[in-house]
Amino acid sequence: MSRIGGLPAFPTSNKYVCTERDFCYGHGLNDVKTEKTSAQTTFQNGQIWKMVDSSLQIDLVGKTLVHYKHYKGETKRAPVSLASKEVLAKFLKQNKAVLTKAAPAKAAASKG
Repeated sequence: MSRIGGLPAFPTSNKYVCTERDFCYGHGLNDVKTEKTSAQTTFQNGQIWKMVDSSLQIDLVGKTLVHYKHYKGETKRAPVSLASKEVLAKFLKQNKAVLTKAAPAKAAASKG
């Protein structure tokens, strides 16, 4: 390895070449496999999940996020919260939640 202006120069082998398409190719950064967690629970609007001392009501389910209300104890009102599907599924699993009310079935075609 040669020195340029008092600083060590980068190696010239192809092992350390970064290209525009593959960022840091050869550095091992592209080889890192990320663990993708998929929510095994399918959330639907209107579901109610019961836990030991609280309940959780699903309000609106989006592509990746879920709007829900977490009722603690005997409270009558709860703020609307927002979480990703994976985070909410993990929370329900940790708290051993049980689905008590499934989402209502979709209405049949209107009678006409």
